[in-house]
Amino acid sequence: MVRKTQFSAEDVVQAGFMVVRQQGIEHLTARNVARELGASTAPVYSNFQNMEELEREVFARAAERLKTYASEPHTDNAFLNIGIGVLRYAWDCPRWYHAFTVRTDLSHAHFQGLTTHFLNQMTQDAELGTLHPQELGLLLHKMAIFTHGMAWDICLGHVPEEALEVGIRLMEEVGTVLSQDAISRPPRTEEEYASLVPFCQVTTQKPESLGD
Repeated sequence: MVRKTQFSAEDVVQAGFMVVRQQGIEHLTARNVARELGASTAPVYSNFQNMEELEREVFARAAERLKTYASEPHTDNAFLNIGIGVLRYAWDCPRWYHAFTVRTDLSHAHFQGLTTHFLNQMTQDAELGTLHPQELGLLLHKMAIFTHGMAWDICLGHVPEEALEVGIRLMEEVGTVLSQDAISRPPRTEEEYASLVPFCQVTTQKPESLGD
């Protein structure tokens, strides 16, 4: 009779998530996941064919966590909630924010899904929901540039805890200005939208390193 493993796939994925959260993506190994579980490496390989499969599942878990942060009702403005959620995620999980930007081979598909989720979230706003789809994407991209920069300041330890709320208020100010501009500006031509296609999706730059 085949002995049932003591740890489920869910247990292993959660352990992998915690390894990255505590130590960084470079430490996501079978041995470290096993140490987090308090077991041998057997549960890793009995639930997953290889580490590549586990990495994909762990990244999916982290992406869902980010989506949750960005969907929480921090304010009554769904657009601002996205930025606030990203900043709080960077504060709570700086090594995961770093992991998303250095392992683009694993995070790219999740960012596409997150972008779609965020755009759908923005359309719930009575005014933003009337914008041209590419204008909405451009607005999200503009906001991402500011939010990503501040999130990296947080990850690198440049924003002390007592300044986090101030940073969030600054992000809210920028988001309010950007959204008001998108709503009030004259409509763009289709030619303008065609030229702006590369900027209508959220992208991130790969940093060289993350401070301890």
